Amino acid sequence: MFLRRWKFSSGVLVWFVLLCMGCIITWSRQHLVLVSQMGTWSSTISDLPFPTTTFNFDVTKIALTRTTPTVTNIRKSSSRLLSNRKILLFITTIFSESHMKVFSCCWPKLMEESQFLPFMDVMVFANNNTEIPQSKLVLVESVFRNNPSYTVQFAPIEDVKYVEAQHEHNMFQLGANMGPKLAFQNGWFEHYDWIIRINPDVFIRNSTWIQQSMNDPSIEGIFVNCNGEYYSPHRRQLHTDFFAVRPDALMKYHPLPDDTPFSRMELESWSPSRTSKQKYFLNHETTAYRYFSPMIRAGASRYLPDTEDSKGNCRVRGVTASVFHGHDSCIDNSNVCEGLTDWNII
Repeated sequence: MFLRRWKFSSGVLVWFVLLCMGCIITWSRQHLVLVSQMGTWSSTISDLPFPTTTFNFDVTKIALTRTTPTVTNIRKSSSRLLSNRKILLFITTIFSESHMKVFSCCWPKLMEESQFLPFMDVMVFANNNTEIPQSKLVLVESVFRNNPSYTVQFAPIEDVKYVEAQHEHNMFQLGANMGPKLAFQNGWFEHYDWIIRINPDVFIRNSTWIQQSMNDPSIEGIFVNCNGEYYSPHRRQLHTDFFAVRPDALMKYHPLPDDTPFSRMELESWSPSRTSKQKYFLNHETTAYRYFSPMIRAGASRYLPDTEDSKGNCRVRGVTASVFHGHDSCIDNSNVCEGLTDWNII
């Protein structure tokens, strides 16, 4: 009797063990399939051309805040010389067709090869008086999709209308000055160690000297002299298609709230008869010299090396210059970026 019960119990036990093993094998196969699918989904998401972006619209500003800020498509681990400094690339544009061509045909090469540009925040300033097509905004945003932060700032419409009411020459100068003026007035540059101001058709081809200068605590600004030291001080000009400056250092030279950098282009002078005062405008380059000159006189700045004497035509040029104004890039539907051909971007 005991023997029969043992045989019956052992048979049930064997069947129970076999059933458990079958369940385990089935669960393992399903788990492996799920893991494989998860790997496929993960690689598919990482291979998407653009990271997920949230658009927060404001009247004067579009802030593009990334939900995936991790750099995924840049093969370089980090900039060699940045030393964790927080840098803002400040680009001013009216989203013109010529600028859009440069963004499309030149900037992808810069962002792919540069060991400097992909690791800084980017702010694009537009002083347009008309609505910018969404396709243009998306194209420019895609160029900087892997940068830590990307923001578009628009000029207030009342400022734009004031500029447009001026004489054509003054209108151009006031429009060029508006970006830095509003940035300093509104604190856009706060919390940054350095800001670099450029036009879309100005290319940083070799960043080594610039990064070394930024890491020198005695240097507060990097400039390009537009018309040489032989000009009298009131006529000297600095390039504004490129400059780099420590915002907090610049503010110490201009502590008054009504004289923040680039805030005053309108000056007054006596008429020839000395009976009345006349209002006149400084151009953008002279305004830049006016606000940067205390830093220059203090010996706290450096001029960009290897640039050509532009003799008053304020565009950064030079065969071996590390920064180059490629004004004639991508013209006539070509993909030729002036100054970048056969150049090893660093």
